[in-house]
Amino acid sequence: MFNRFCSFATDQIDPDFLFYQVLSDEVYGQSLREAVGSNYPAVTDKQVAKFTFKSPESVDEQKNVADILKMADEAIERTKALIAKYEQIKQGLMQDLLTGKVRVALDREERAEAVA
Repeated sequence: MFNRFCSFATDQIDPDFLFYQVLSDEVYGQSLREAVGSNYPAVTDKQVAKFTFKSPESVDEQKNVADILKMADEAIERTKALIAKYEQIKQGLMQDLLTGKVRVALDREERAEAVA
């Protein structure tokens, strides 16, 4: 026995576009308004079937929107990976500086200011 979230005609809506719509603030807000239960709030399949969202009529346009969103998600993930990499490098460099493994050479003007 399988549970389905929803079924739809793929000739009327692009699956990737639908995925991004389900993640949207608009659909999230509808699910919060419809959710029942205090310990584990949930919505029923009948409630989900009544959810509405804006969508371009053309499946091609939906695909274009989904492709742009997918590219943005990929760029965000690459950026997060770079940030994590540079954070690790920074932490390693800071550790090297604090333990004295790496010394910072000061020029004459900076030494004079540091001593003064």
